Amino acid sequence: MTDKHSSFPRNESGDESLDRLLGALREVEPPPRPDDAEIIKRLNELPPSRSSWITTLIERTNKMPASIRYGVAATLLAVAILFGLLPGSSNPVFGDVDRAIKQKKTVSISVEIDVLMPNHKSQEKRKILASPEPLRLRTETQDGKIEILDLQGEKRLLLDPKQKEATLQPFPKSKRGGPKTLLDVLNFHFSTEENPAPDHQKLDGKDLLVYRVEKPIGNGKSILKESMWVDPKSNLPVRITGDIVSTDPKMSQYYSRVVMSNFEWDATPDDVADPFSTTPPEGYTLNTVEVLKGRGDLRRRGRAATPK
Repeated sequence: MTDKHSSFPRNESGDESLDRLLGALREVEPPPRPDDAEIIKRLNELPPSRSSWITTLIERTNKMPASIRYGVAATLLAVAILFGLLPGSSNPVFGDVDRAIKQKKTVSISVEIDVLMPNHKSQEKRKILASPEPLRLRTETQDGKIEILDLQGEKRLLLDPKQKEATLQPFPKSKRGGPKTLLDVLNFHFSTEENPAPDHQKLDGKDLLVYRVEKPIGNGKSILKESMWVDPKSNLPVRITGDIVSTDPKMSQYYSRVVMSNFEWDATPDDVADPFSTTPPEGYTLNTVEVLKGRGDLRRRGRAATPK
């Protein structure tokens, strides 16, 4: 079977910042990943930016100390792949897939983030519960912490169940609009000037359709290769992968991969009434962070204990 690839038109406006982010993976020795609270603290302490939220995060990441910069770089790349924030186009591809997803209320996805560097390999696993429309996400990390992201409500809630602490942050929309639904994300990634024709492939004993696309990122110094497997019977995605490889022979040992698998549609957690609520649970100490008007910066506002 011959793979069919399509190229995305490049978006020059986003390449420079992304290239600096990729540089964080290429040039920094991989120290242990710091605690999420320390990452948030250092991000909030950095100077303001007038850019969109993803550009702000990239700028701040590259200004951080090496011990923290490496820890967040791979995760930011995964977020960019998942939310459709890397350069691409937005022509609709899917008809049957579109209709199938619109019938679903939630989807549960397992996410693995792999980073390979000389003499180093790291893997981060996360479990994501998503509401396709409007796009909201609940992420559980390996250490038991929870992130709830409401793109429509522009809020991000971080929960630490062990410490009973909650951090509520604003999550401003990108100046480019950003995705509003899961279909926006898929259309962003798997659409080109000419819609890619799928291949037929067996995966775990099932006959599936697989869409493949490639696009340059980081001023052409790297390539993002993406694949999506769709069940032709249900017309629902069952697996998505994103691979970032360097086109520079000197950087051939640097490699990042995001794998999204174990898709479970209409999944519902047993222990949470509203899994996407950005209201902290009872008994949690609340830290709030606000946006400074006209500056686009974040500032810690205060702490308060929620009622028990």
